[in-house]
Amino acid sequence: MLHILNLFDMLESLECLYGSKILVFGDFNQPEFCDERNRHGDALFRLDQFAGFFNLEQFNSIHYCSGRLLDLVFSNIDCSVHREFIDQIHLPDNYVLISLDVVSLFSNIPVELALTAIEHRWHSISEHTSIPKDDFLSIVSFLFNANYFIFEGKFFSQILGSPMGSNASSPIAELVMDYLLDCILPSIHFTIPFIKKYVDDLFCSEPRDKTAYILERFNQKHEHIKFALEEEFEMGVPFLDTRVIRNTEGDLRLDWYRKPTHSGSYPKGLLTRLLYNSAPPGQPLGGDGASTNRGEVSSTRYSTIPLIKDVTNPLIKILKHDSVKIVPKNIFKIDRLYSHLKDKIEVNKMSGVVYRVPCSTCEEVYIGQTSQTVKRRITQYISDIKNPDKTCTLADHIRKKDHRMDYGAVEILDFENNTRKRCFLEMFHIKSHNNSMNYRRDIEGVSNIYSYLISLK
Repeated sequence: MLHILNLFDMLESLECLYGSKILVFGDFNQPEFCDERNRHGDALFRLDQFAGFFNLEQFNSIHYCSGRLLDLVFSNIDCSVHREFIDQIHLPDNYVLISLDVVSLFSNIPVELALTAIEHRWHSISEHTSIPKDDFLSIVSFLFNANYFIFEGKFFSQILGSPMGSNASSPIAELVMDYLLDCILPSIHFTIPFIKKYVDDLFCSEPRDKTAYILERFNQKHEHIKFALEEEFEMGVPFLDTRVIRNTEGDLRLDWYRKPTHSGSYPKGLLTRLLYNSAPPGQPLGGDGASTNRGEVSSTRYSTIPLIKDVTNPLIKILKHDSVKIVPKNIFKIDRLYSHLKDKIEVNKMSGVVYRVPCSTCEEVYIGQTSQTVKRRITQYISDIKNPDKTCTLADHIRKKDHRMDYGAVEILDFENNTRKRCFLEMFHIKSHNNSMNYRRDIEGVSNIYSYLISLK
């Protein structure tokens, strides 16, 4: 354990780590470390401190599974096969490389398998929660059984797969994969020199004539969990963003992996960041030779504004300043290119919106915003109209002019969950509507500059 503590001391002392990309990889629980219980605890505490300080994420999401830290990876960058590990591997004669991945893992995990995997690792999970085991399993079971969606106005219950959109799905999938490996690997009668896992991707080595046997063993374990196997091609297999290559002597080397559809070039901006945003110890970061120390904080601030033809670029020139860099942001997002299969939510059930209510007697409209559902907000308006002590634009319009609002023709103008942004959008739409009945004070927060830009709309 003393070696690990020294490792953390060394890494924390390197100024180049601040603002840089970090990868810490290794087996932190070798047998000799388990004898000194106090030192073991110190190292685990330092490990948590180190990861938190540098904003690192542990890729095997259940910490210290089964009392082991096998092939632990902490990083603030994408996980990949580490070169130092590859350099240490020497394959036996007649061994080849293969990769396996689960076909649609998340959508094929039954609740029974998830509960079994959790029970299998409960001795390590219990160290990080005060929830009793039975209650914990009941919560997971509820997450699986209470998942539903709406399609064409009908409710459907999800009967197979991890909970859609739940933060619990990823760690549950990790536990299921660990459980499957714990069950499958002991039943294999020959030696597997190494096996690496990242979520549902596996990378390992096996005898040349055992490929079909390996695939059969992995696919026999559970009826819903099926693996696809990729054999060596030109003595190498892809794994994540790398390609592991075997030479005739059994040694491995690492190369970048590029899909067949790769264009063969990289964006200039990406290459610039990779080249100049990291540096060896003692050398400055950045391409301009400027020194960057731990205590120095850049005074340059970055901001984005929507890209609007004939407006954004002139505005950037007007707002140009040495300490601020403004970048245009394209508001046309890629999701607009695809069809939306989800059923539309009824207007009355929407929340976090800016809306417009027309008057059925005149041409004026009322613009409002709410974090509640539209139906609940309309109900409040109707109640305010009956109470003369309640003052709002809509209620005053009805009481003073004896008009009627067309609540059935409410139109949603914008969606925004952030309150401050939603209030600004409300002022924007009030200013944009010449027939708005809203009070003048409702748009006092709009500056003259924005008022001019809105007038150009």
